[in-house]
Amino acid sequence: VNTFKDTMFVPDQSIEISGAVQRAGRLLLSEGMTLSDAIALAGGLLPTAEKSVIFVQRINPNGTQGPLQILNLDKMMQGDASQNILLTVRDKITINTISESKFTQLEVFGLSGAFLKPGQYPLSAGMKLRDAIVLAGGVLPTASETLEVSHAYSPIGTPIERVLLSQVMADDPAANLPLKAGDSVTLAARSDIREKPKIIFLTGAVKYPGPYALSGVNDRISSLITRAGGLSERAFPEGTEFSRDPKYLATVKQIGLQPKLVETLRQVAELDYKRANTIADVDRLRIVFGQNSSAALPGLTSTGTSVSTVNAGVAMDQAIAKALSNEAASRPRQLGPTDILPNGNLDIDLAQALVKPGSSKDLVLEDGDIINVPERPTTVSISGAVILPSAVIYEPGQGIQYYIDRAGGVTVDAATDNVLIIRANGALIRYKKGIRIEVGDNILIPTKVMAIRLTEKANALNQFASIASSAAITIAIIRSLTR
Repeated sequence: VNTFKDTMFVPDQSIEISGAVQRAGRLLLSEGMTLSDAIALAGGLLPTAEKSVIFVQRINPNGTQGPLQILNLDKMMQGDASQNILLTVRDKITINTISESKFTQLEVFGLSGAFLKPGQYPLSAGMKLRDAIVLAGGVLPTASETLEVSHAYSPIGTPIERVLLSQVMADDPAANLPLKAGDSVTLAARSDIREKPKIIFLTGAVKYPGPYALSGVNDRISSLITRAGGLSERAFPEGTEFSRDPKYLATVKQIGLQPKLVETLRQVAELDYKRANTIADVDRLRIVFGQNSSAALPGLTSTGTSVSTVNAGVAMDQAIAKALSNEAASRPRQLGPTDILPNGNLDIDLAQALVKPGSSKDLVLEDGDIINVPERPTTVSISGAVILPSAVIYEPGQGIQYYIDRAGGVTVDAATDNVLIIRANGALIRYKKGIRIEVGDNILIPTKVMAIRLTEKANALNQFASIASSAAITIAIIRSLTR
């Protein structure tokens, strides 16, 4: 048995209400229901509802959009019957909030700069500039004398209002401006006021070593030494050690580029490493075949292998691979942050700074600087690839060979073309003809470690090549050396 709905079309008997009402959703349409009835059934309006404009969208029986009616809820509530329309099936009622109906500036203002608690704050009714400063905890001791107030949605070119902080805090009506929604209040800081004392440390051969505060006016090395009572009789100004916080030696941009530089250098070094190994492979083949790597290899099939002596070749392959397990070229050392950025050691000339105060040699001091003036040394030390590393009494005018001779001369593995001189102040220079040896110098002669290792490999290759008697063994050698 069919029901009435099965035999006849029954239209939807509901309406929909959305937006700023207590209970948005679908409502069953009653006969004679008006707009005010629907709002009452939905629990009434929210406080944020915009009453001047609401929308009722009619839907045609075929589902298409019908006419849109724009009504005024304020007039309806005042008794205007034309605004309280009779609802029909499938009507959609939309009641927007005030913020959805028109642009409203957020009731906030911003404080930035030398305030104790900068940030955004809610704008209270009647709030003035002084109230905002008190709300932010006041200003910092470094605050400048002038406040600037700029307004939101003001024409380009509108002058920024500038008022004196002292007048604002004195509640001067001309300076204590009323705040508006979206206002931005800025207060710059003074550059001539320090937030905290700057301290440097002076040690060594001065009359009064210890910590010293910087005044910020003419704080140079020469003025510091004067405050410390001058150098002692045994002071060695040429060997002065100066250490500075690395943050003063590199810009933010330089520090930001560091990761990219490290990665680029790593890739370049890796390519150099592969190139060096390729060259070493060629040298290995030349050693094995006596500079004739293109010579025919007897007893090979078309695939380059020997049928009769494969087992012997594999054995020799393993032996050579084990003997040559170290790479012909060492892998590049990975550079870290301390390799890319300055480490804080400065090469200074204290003697010249004292002779010419205020010159480029007379450095301006920074917070945390550490300066050590050593006592005058009497020796030159020599270390590294020498027979007897030792300290030698300094003889003015003597060259590097004089000190090498007194250390017994160089060893057989000395890299005499890479001698380094470490000055008493920490400066590092590569020795070349004409450079004078000075008192307190440390002469460092490195060794030829890599050259010896490569020579040993060449000898090992010659030994293996001399015992390789079959074509299969020779092929095994080539496979080991060219991987």
